[in-house]
Amino acid sequence: MDNIDIARRIVELSGGKRNIVSNSVYKTELIIKLKKLNKVEITNFMEIGEALGVSAEEGNIIKILFRADRVNLIGEELSKITRTKLNEVTEEERERSREQKESQEIQKISSEISQKIEKIEKEKIKEEKRRELEELKKISPFSRFLRKILNIFLPLLPVLVAAGFIQGVTNIADVLPEGKIFIDTWWYQVLKTIGWMAYAYLPVFVCMNATKEFKGNKILGGVIGLLFVGNSAMPLLGMVNRLPIILPFSNKPYFPEIGGLLIALVAGITAAFVERGLRRIIPGILKDFFVPLLTLIISAFVVIFITQPFGGLLIKQIYGSLNVLFEQKEILGGLVLSVLYFPLSLVGLQGALISINSILNDPEGPTRGLNYILPILMMASGGQIGAAFAIFIKTKNRKMKKIIRGVLPVSILGVTEPLIYTVTLPLIRPFIMACIGAGAGGALAAFFNLSTEKASILGFFGFLTVAKGTHFFFIAAMMGAYLGGFILTYFFGINEKRINEVYGK
Repeated sequence: MDNIDIARRIVELSGGKRNIVSNSVYKTELIIKLKKLNKVEITNFMEIGEALGVSAEEGNIIKILFRADRVNLIGEELSKITRTKLNEVTEEERERSREQKESQEIQKISSEISQKIEKIEKEKIKEEKRRELEELKKISPFSRFLRKILNIFLPLLPVLVAAGFIQGVTNIADVLPEGKIFIDTWWYQVLKTIGWMAYAYLPVFVCMNATKEFKGNKILGGVIGLLFVGNSAMPLLGMVNRLPIILPFSNKPYFPEIGGLLIALVAGITAAFVERGLRRIIPGILKDFFVPLLTLIISAFVVIFITQPFGGLLIKQIYGSLNVLFEQKEILGGLVLSVLYFPLSLVGLQGALISINSILNDPEGPTRGLNYILPILMMASGGQIGAAFAIFIKTKNRKMKKIIRGVLPVSILGVTEPLIYTVTLPLIRPFIMACIGAGAGGALAAFFNLSTEKASILGFFGFLTVAKGTHFFFIAAMMGAYLGGFILTYFFGINEKRINEVYGK
């Protein structure tokens, strides 16, 4: 083929002369820029007998390799046909093209590396999840259940600590003479409301987290949790609690509460299992309506019918025991009462004790306003704090130590819920040892005949509320509760393997 035939064939294979924008020559390369490259089949250029090679680049560019003695001649003939000027490519333009090509190659390599890294990270995450599942399989079923309980309360920890600190400080301010000036200020009442609100509606959050943890709808759990929030307008309070308990030393009836946080926890788990069960048996077309409807109804009635009879029976026994304590003020009664306070609180039966407190705090009541039971109840928090110190000193688990550091200051201020629900209760044994250890403080409080004259403050700062001249005895009793909880937990309440299984290493 002569040069003219080669040029005509190039035009034909390039989609016609209207598709050619420009052509140029660089050494042995004929460089053609096209309007549209998708109309061209690159491999067809090798049909030209004189072509030594062909390639395509970004920018709709085709490069055809010819012999050095013919490339310029072919380029000139191509320019005549397409009526374009034959441009010589300078070394600078060639270098720029080379740099552009290298940049594209670098981007391609970088993209490939990123994809490989992403793939490795995904595989790493899968491997970590696999290992986590393998570790979970090695953990005992009871420890797995305790870990779920911890997962319910741990997300609430920041709010409980913050609101607990506010509540503790404002409670102390309420009993100090200097704090009276704040009581009628709006900003102080805002602070008190924040501290009160988090704990008043805590059953709602517990129910939500419990339902979510056991793979149910957390909003349905939250609605069930509202059952455990006291509200004078709630019809339930006037209908379900129809079995009032008459206090042995008062003609005023007491209506037992539905339940505490432990019952709220049970309610949330119940809601999750009820919902999951209903989803399995109700046909798909009816699920959206009947599953939430029946979950709310069934869960509410199950919890109420299980807890109410048990709660009423237990409260009668509590009142009978407290009557003996009230009349005789025995040391054994103080020990038992301080030991049982937090277990009763878990199921919402602390209301029985609060009701008695209101009677004893009455200046016209049987004790003329001196409350001999409240100092004993305050010792319960001391046992939990002592247990936390024991765990902090003995355990090597960093996560556990971090949690204890966060909740201890609030607990010393008298708000012990964060400590109980994130440290002692999820491990069971430390909670039991703490309750028993608190009995030492309760026995001392009864022995010293301690009484309070002001509004209650749980915890160490309760010494601000006791009768004059007994502050030192209160502190001594609280130290006894600290020490009792510490010793029993340190020697009998810590299982490092259980801590690592529940909290993770």
